[in-house]
Order: sequence, then C-alpha cells, then structure tokens
Amino acid sequence: MTDEHDTAIKGSLRRVSVVSIDDAGTQQRATLNGLSGEQFKNVVRSQHFGLSTVPPAGGEGVILMQGGRSDRAHVLGLEHPQYRPKNTEQGGTVLYDANGQAISLIKKNLRIVGTDTITLTAPKIVLDGMVYLGGADASLPASMKGTIDTAGDADISNLAQKVFVK
Repeated sequence: MTDEHDTAIKGSLRRVSVVSIDDAGTQQRATLNGLSGEQFKNVVRSQHFGLSTVPPAGGEGVILMQGGRSDRAHVLGLEHPQYRPKNTEQGGTVLYDANGQAISLIKKNLRIVGTDTITLTAPKIVLDGMVYLGGADASLPASMKGTIDTAGDADISNLAQKVFVK
C-alpha cells in the first residue's frame, strides 16, 4: 500500500525537454515537454549569478515538482546534447553557445573561438606576452608601416619585439 507522501516523492522529478524560454522578466520562465503528452508552462528556471543562458529548443533537463505538484515546478539544469562541448579535460570549463562560439579554460590555456568577429572594447587594452598574428607559427617581426627609428631607419630596425606576423 502506497501513501500519498510516497506517491508525491516518486512523481516529483522528471526529465524534460525545452519547448521555449521566456527571458524577458526577472526570472526565466520555461515551457517544457515531459512525459508523453505532458507539457509544463511558466516554469521557473534558476541560474547562477553572473551567468545567464537561454538553451535552445530541444535542450534537456530535470523538473522538480515540490510535493509532486506541477504548480510548484522548477526546472534544473538544461543543456542541449547537440551543442554541449564534449571531451573537455577534467577540471576544464567551457562557456559555449548554439552558434559554435566558445571560451574555454583548460589547464593553463584560455581559448576564445568566434564564428564571425571577436570584439574587445575598453578604454585600455593591455597585451603582455608574445603575440602571434595569423597563427602560432607566425615568425616575422612586426613593425608599423613608415615607422622611423632614432637613427632614421624605417620599418626594419624599429620592430615590435614581442609581435610576430605570418
């Protein structure tokens, strides 16, 4: 014999898929498909401070229904198997989107991948270290066209010492 409490606990967690996400308010609200023919609307989706994502339709997660009640539903997780980066090294982190763009922190490397343009905007941008323009195999020292050094020589003797071009 099953009591009401046991039934509520058994029905409180389910796997769901994203139909849509409303990101306009103070909290995201999700429309989700659950079991066959089951749909949850206006479900709260919590996120961590400092990171906001909107998973595409078809993303998957878990819905928690407090006390087994669908009117108290809260969705957890949500990722999309098609877009989730795979084979990330242990301890690594990847911030990604559905367009193939990613920022990864793996061991001692930071990698930024953009599918179109990467824009850095700030009052001051500091690059400290070796800079390789055009690829890791760039080996030609860079200079600004028309640069004249103190001896009156142009281009070849007033080179940037840590900037190389392909």
